[in-house]
Amino acid sequence: MGSPAEPAYLQGVQRHHATVRASIFALAIALSAVVAAGCGSSSKSTTSPPATPTASSPTPTASPSPTNSASVTPSATENPATRALASGRKSATCVNGWIQPAPGADFFKQATRALEQSQGAAGYVVKAVRYFAGPLTGGGIGAVYYLDVADPRLSARVVLVSGAGPSQAAVAKSATTGWKQGDWTGFAGSQPAAAHPPLPGKWAGPEFDPVGGATPLLSSGVAGCLAGT
Repeated sequence: MGSPAEPAYLQGVQRHHATVRASIFALAIALSAVVAAGCGSSSKSTTSPPATPTASSPTPTASPSPTNSASVTPSATENPATRALASGRKSATCVNGWIQPAPGADFFKQATRALEQSQGAAGYVVKAVRYFAGPLTGGGIGAVYYLDVADPRLSARVVLVSGAGPSQAAVAKSATTGWKQGDWTGFAGSQPAAAHPPLPGKWAGPEFDPVGGATPLLSSGVAGCLAGT
């Protein structure tokens, strides 16, 4: 008997395997651009001559609003394909940093396509995407997409990992936050996609504990990239 056909999820998402390294390079470039966009305005300073005192009271100026160091307001001239709404700095637990691509940006499209391929359907409502890349627990490097999905057909938080070998996934309920054991169910990607109640959607098993199991889905070098989700 011949080998069973690979699930559609594997056939689709594994097309990204050959571009994982290129994606990591693109992530580094995009992060550099985002940081430059956030820092460029602060690096330019001008010295104005002292104002001539007058008898009238000076007009007060508004204080700048506090900003989040991980957030960037894109400029009007920014490339839509690489536009990012926010980014995270590199750290020991997120070695390449992360990007929150804007809807319509390349990484956002890649994430939604991977979700559609895993489910065999299209047009899902995705509230937010986070992209990062780095070392995998089993060795090698991989690209990771986090999606906050708010669709009547699938309302959940989803992590899709593309690297060498079967493409894996993890799913958590929408009400959860971060990357905590007990919230997430992992799917190893070696079986045909099927329903796994009470979780929504169809996933290629077998199931495993992606956070505290013997082989976590995310290595210590990238697990911190989900902080704040």
